[in-house]
Amino acid sequence: MDLLEFIQNLKSKSDDELAEMSKVLPVSLSKNEIKGLRPLLDKASIHWAFTGIPSSFKKEIAKVIGKTKAKTLFNFYNV
Repeated sequence: MDLLEFIQNLKSKSDDELAEMSKVLPVSLSKNEIKGLRPLLDKASIHWAFTGIPSSFKKEIAKVIGKTKAKTLFNFYNV
């Protein structure tokens, strides 16, 4: 699952579906982590595809899912 597909699924799938789908990622996400990530979608910008994801946003993700999981996901998606 690529990054754009992951973001789209985060917008449209249920927590249960996403928790199951995350098992193909290098880290699995719990339902609580998924619920915590959803509000961050409102802050995301398509411009980041060109400029990169700001470190402040990465820190917000790390607060939700933990530093280790966040670092693993960022490396997996090369961001």
